[in-house]
Amino acid sequence: MRQDGKQVLVVAREGRLFAIANRCPHEGYPLSEGTIGPECVLTCNWHNWKFELASGAALVGRDPVRTYQVAERGGEIFIDFRDPPADQRRARALRGIEAAIVDNDRARMAREAARLERAGYDAREVLVHAFRLCNIRLEGGMTQAHAAAADWLLLADRAETPIEKLAAQLEPLGHIAWDAQGAGEFPYPEGATEWDAAGFVAAVEAEDEAAAIVRIRGALVQDLPYASLRAAIGEAALAHYAAFGHCAIYTLKAGQLIEGLGEQVAEPVLLALTRMRSPEPCRHRTAAPSPGRTDPEA
Repeated sequence: MRQDGKQVLVVAREGRLFAIANRCPHEGYPLSEGTIGPECVLTCNWHNWKFELASGAALVGRDPVRTYQVAERGGEIFIDFRDPPADQRRARALRGIEAAIVDNDRARMAREAARLERAGYDAREVLVHAFRLCNIRLEGGMTQAHAAAADWLLLADRAETPIEKLAAQLEPLGHIAWDAQGAGEFPYPEGATEWDAAGFVAAVEAEDEAAAIVRIRGALVQDLPYASLRAAIGEAALAHYAAFGHCAIYTLKAGQLIEGLGEQVAEPVLLALTRMRSPEPCRHRTAAPSPGRTDPEA
């Protein structure tokens, strides 16, 4: 059945009616060509994804399939084709992004970002969500994913087609998911104290992450823009020739990233940048890095 661009599969099974999207959320193959097994489970015959007809939940595979309210009255079938409210669709897409990051599933990242856009939101929101989600798993702080994201966002702004724009926005999302994959958790110190540029530089020089972080948190509490912090961060970055210039590059790119994504990304970016400046205490945290992982700046 087709309505307003939607293809819906109606199934009568075990005395019940079900209505689900006819396209498999994996790669779009028609579920009408699938197989229905016991307990009202529908299998897509293309890649063996399995869905619960009642809820649309994926029993094998990852993305759930859309379901519709359906009823029979007077021998006629009635389907509610209305979409859920935009905020519900947004929440669902962001939950899907979280699952895709855990699995490092780039195809699902793309699908969820597209769903977010169809709900009326900017796909860049998934990148903000990813940086906030993954930040605690970056033992060494800021990585090339942050720095490259600033440039990918510029490419997205120059894209000539929606597909090119989405592809540019997704590239850093996949990068940050890769950086966080399999890592433990490395919480940032709590607390905040008034921003003091000299105190921040001294804390970084002493490789005292806790002292540097509370200064940054204080700046965030004071709603100070990155432009007012950049001189101190740059001074700390240029005090020594370290990490093949990454500190200086990341100082520039952090500002561009905050400008491109908005203040909602300032906290994870600035905390990660500070950790990258004062790395030694990170090596003594209780959570050990996973086997096979390497220092992001090695």
